[in-house]
Amino acid sequence: MTGHSNGGQMAYKLALEAPQIIRAVAALSANLPIDTNFDCNKSGIPISIAIFNGTEDTINPYYGRTVRLGSNESRGLVLTTDQTVEYWAQLAGADMAAPVKIVEYPETDGLPYASVIATHWNGINDTDVRLYRLQGSGHVIASKIYDFPEYIGPNASDISGPEEIIRFFNDSLD
Repeated sequence: MTGHSNGGQMAYKLALEAPQIIRAVAALSANLPIDTNFDCNKSGIPISIAIFNGTEDTINPYYGRTVRLGSNESRGLVLTTDQTVEYWAQLAGADMAAPVKIVEYPETDGLPYASVIATHWNGINDTDVRLYRLQGSGHVIASKIYDFPEYIGPNASDISGPEEIIRFFNDSLD
């Protein structure tokens, strides 16, 4: 299952409430809601998850707070991206202090303010938790071929988000 923005929230909901019917989730531009804004029933079952979030996302803030779309602030408060990753890693029994792999993608797009760092953790039952930190990027699906409207924020064009998601899903099937 994969989803962007509200779709990422839906992917989290499925991972929380029905992990037995899916193998892995890739959520883009989405953080978990804070507890008082949380309406999911947590199954407590770990699942493989990849999170792609931009540090300059003004809609779903990387560092938590209110989710905003234009002047609409009714979308609630979310955790930080680090807290969101920590929830999934702890559920999977992964040691956050000991990632199994950190990938710093090379600068390929001529945009030195934007970069991508992927951190991988392994958990129980072959679960895989990944954070793709889209440094300097906005509310985007990282793309080498598409530039998003300015109000969405800068792109993370050193990687192809869809290619990384396919790689993650293939790794989750091994």
